[in-house]
Amino acid sequence: EGNSIVHMLGGTDESFFINTESGEKFFRTTDYGQTWDDISIPYPGYPGYTYAPYKLAASNDTVYAAGFYGAMESVDNGNTWSYINNGIDSTSFGGNKWIVHGNYVYVSNNYNGHQKLYRFNRTAKEWTLINDTVAIRDFVIKNNVLYAASVSTVLKIEADGSIEELPHEFRCYQVNKLEEYNNFLFLNTSSGLYRSNDAVSWEKISGKSYLFPSFFNFGILAESVY
Repeated sequence: EGNSIVHMLGGTDESFFINTESGEKFFRTTDYGQTWDDISIPYPGYPGYTYAPYKLAASNDTVYAAGFYGAMESVDNGNTWSYINNGIDSTSFGGNKWIVHGNYVYVSNNYNGHQKLYRFNRTAKEWTLINDTVAIRDFVIKNNVLYAASVSTVLKIEADGSIEELPHEFRCYQVNKLEEYNNFLFLNTSSGLYRSNDAVSWEKISGKSYLFPSFFNFGILAESVY
């Protein structure tokens, strides 16, 4: 129906979610892509119109997502949604990255150039701002520790929001992306791709420069990095 370009949003081992580039359609598969369910969300006050979340994170059948009216939660794998905006400004909240970890959801939110890090208590249903002092390009949670990539360094952020800048061996003027896989951290920078198991000692595994926007991303599939 004209929506040929899709964006992968993520999911769990049992379900995966995508949306269309137009932002109108939202699909879920529970059989590894063999079939897709249209679970597009009705637009409040506009009968016949729908929209899709543009960022999400999932844990079992509970899905957390960014929508047009702030943060949302679904406890039935995306069939129905409720807004969870307690503690945030829903008009400026979208989130660049969402991670579910235990009883919390962590979100980095970039609005008007100001990068903030929020934590959502899944039991109390409320958000807490835990960082608005440094720019966070990306973040991961490894062994219950939150690590963040910030401009040209890596940070360790404690639960109370305190920040420790970690010593590092790489030299670059821009950090682009941080991922975790198989107990390793992978860091994409303007001077190449690095790997570490402690966020302090980094091994350069690619000498290519990832300076240009089209190379800002990378993915990890099984034991390979793309």
